[in-house]
Amino acid sequence: MLAMYKGKPLVSHAADAIRALKPDLLIAVTRAKDVEDLLPDFQCVSPPSNAPQSASLRVGIRAAKLEGADRALVVLGDMPNITPSLLRALVERTSDAAATATDGAKTLPPACFPKNMFAQLARVDGDKGAREIIKRLSKTQHVLARAEDLRDIDVPAALA
Repeated sequence: MLAMYKGKPLVSHAADAIRALKPDLLIAVTRAKDVEDLLPDFQCVSPPSNAPQSASLRVGIRAAKLEGADRALVVLGDMPNITPSLLRALVERTSDAAATATDGAKTLPPACFPKNMFAQLARVDGDKGAREIIKRLSKTQHVLARAEDLRDIDVPAALA
């Protein structure tokens, strides 16, 4: 998350896209103090150490629920090409059902979930996060994005 990408830390790109929406509440899930320092306007919450990916989602959703959020926009910090327009489209598409991004071939984050799904999200486990929930969404809940916009950077070589 701290690796430099196009002149700033990787996580800052996703955070800036979220900030552009001017949401009422910003929550980041991280264990890293250095990442927290880059997100002073976010409420930072931490999953247990050595917990699977789903723990991050559960912790974030719990924080959103405690704050009375109507929905939760889930954005991964290692996806620097996410655009504010994509995030806005996801929020606008979310009503009683979630909305997720797609490149036309597969569905993947970011995704937006209404509060009526918070209990379901709080029960996810393992390393798949909300993947199974997202896969079951109707195509009407998909927001098309360019594959490049949905690229995540998982290894240093991908920064190039």
